[in-house]
Amino acid sequence: MYDRSGVRLSLVHTLPATAEANGVALAQVLSLGGLEPDALGDRDRIVRRSQIVAMMNGLARKSGNATIGLQMAAATDPTMLGPFGRSLLVGRTLGEALALQRRHMPWLQRGTSIRIETLGQTVRWSHRMLGCDPTEARLLYEGIAAFFVRFVRGATGDTRARLHVILPHKPLAPLSVYEDAIGCAVSFERGSDLVIRFDAALLGRSNLLRGAGEGAADVLTGPVVPADFDLA
Repeated sequence: MYDRSGVRLSLVHTLPATAEANGVALAQVLSLGGLEPDALGDRDRIVRRSQIVAMMNGLARKSGNATIGLQMAAATDPTMLGPFGRSLLVGRTLGEALALQRRHMPWLQRGTSIRIETLGQTVRWSHRMLGCDPTEARLLYEGIAAFFVRFVRGATGDTRARLHVILPHKPLAPLSVYEDAIGCAVSFERGSDLVIRFDAALLGRSNLLRGAGEGAADVLTGPVVPADFDLA
């Protein structure tokens, strides 16, 4: 996959622990993305999204674990994701937090399109990685989906809230594996967007995670996208 969209390495801050848990040397995984062994020491470093995808796919192949993206998402710490992650801990309600997340996404990952649509009593949240092959980037899409569902449940405190994840690629494991790991109904449909549907009433729920991150408030006044973000 040839995707030059810039991505912060903090997006994969769980890569070292995931590689170790699956018995794969981190240096080998990083080399698949053309990175040096100590690259993750600088989480704010910008690389191409194709490098992130290559490392995740390589770890899946070497470990024989087709759901690496779900495993990485389960350990993701929002406070490690810079202004993007802290934005989730600022909004007073779930709806406000998701609006801030959309605003700050360019800091973490460029070449993305996020849409939040309310259709009757249902919200349709969609995430598209522009210029990115959904099949090649399936592990990244799966990780984003799992992280999103985990956040919605944590923010609202509703562990039984009904959500439906629609992934734009074919599954490489039994459906039950995805549904158990993500914690909601999952479907696979051909397309370009990751789509998550849930009850619109959740948008007005108080954000129970508000204030959990140190320095979270700085996302309201800080720059959204640094001037040096684009890659040549």
